[in-house]
Amino acid sequence: AIAQAVLNITKMGFTTGESLKAISPIVDLATASITDLDTASSVAIQTLKSFELPVSEIGRVANVMHGAISLTAIGFEDFAEAMKYVAPVAKTMNIGLEETAAMIGILGNIGIKGSLGGTSLKNMFLNIMKPSEKVRNVLEGLNEEGLTFTKILQAMHEQKVPINEFLDTFDKRAVTGSLALS
Repeated sequence: AIAQAVLNITKMGFTTGESLKAISPIVDLATASITDLDTASSVAIQTLKSFELPVSEIGRVANVMHGAISLTAIGFEDFAEAMKYVAPVAKTMNIGLEETAAMIGILGNIGIKGSLGGTSLKNMFLNIMKPSEKVRNVLEGLNEEGLTFTKILQAMHEQKVPINEFLDTFDKRAVTGSLALS
C-alpha cells in the first residue's frame, strides 16, 4: 500500500525523493482519518497542488485536513469533494488553505457538505467580486491589511446588511452558506 501511494504521488509530478518525504504525513492522515492510503495520498496531494504549495508543506496540508475532518461534521469524502470545487478559486483569491478548510467545516456542521459545500464556497468567493452597493460600502470601510473572507462576512453581519443585499451580492446557491458563515 505504501509503495502504491509513493507511486501515486510520483505520478502527480513529484520526484521519488519528494514522494518518499511526503509519505509519512500522508500515512498519519490515512490512519487518523480511517481512510485508505491511496485516497489519502490523492486528496492530500491534490489539495497541496491546488494551493500551489511545495511538497515540504504536505505535513501542514495533512494536519489541516485532519483538523477539518476530526473537529467538524464532515468526513474525508466531504472534504475532498468540497476542496475539488473551491480550492482553485480560493487560491486565485489569496484565501488560504486553513481558512478554506475551516469554512468547509463550518458549512458541514450545518449540513452543507461535499460538492454542495464546495460549490457554495466557490460561488461566494466569485460573487464577492461583484458586490451590491451596500456590500461595496462595507468593503470600502474595511482595512485591507489582514483582510480575510471571513472578516468580510463578519463585517457584513455586524453592519446588519439586509438579506436583499446578500441576495444582490450572492447568488441563490451561495446565499445560505454566506449567511451561515457571517
